[in-house]
Amino acid sequence: MKTCIKCGVQQHPKAMVCSNCDARLPIESSLQKDPQITVDSPTKILIQKKKNKRLQIIIVASLLIFCLLVIMGYKIMNQQKDKDEYISPTEILHEKLIETIEEKTELDIIIDTSIVRDSLNIQMFEEELE
Repeated sequence: MKTCIKCGVQQHPKAMVCSNCDARLPIESSLQKDPQITVDSPTKILIQKKKNKRLQIIIVASLLIFCLLVIMGYKIMNQQKDKDEYISPTEILHEKLIETIEEKTELDIIIDTSIVRDSLNIQMFEEELE
């Protein structure tokens, strides 16, 4: 049974107009009788779509912020690691010199010193000639 919104009198289910006050009666559809099926207005659908869009934007923004924080943390950790492992250029040269000396054999050192001695002798001889 339908009920008139204006005067509240019960009407026949197929009636379109109230028999008491001639007001229009609401149209009942078969969808409204079934409690599992709901009819959404276009406005309600638009509001729901906007809420879904906002939720999607919030989720994407949160993921981007999380990724940026992870990247920044990784870079900061690497910078700290590089500072801890910093070796000055003089230390590098010193290490290479020690490595070079360790690689040379005694014979190489004797040859090197003899070449230096010979070159000094030649220089001294040339100075005497002048």
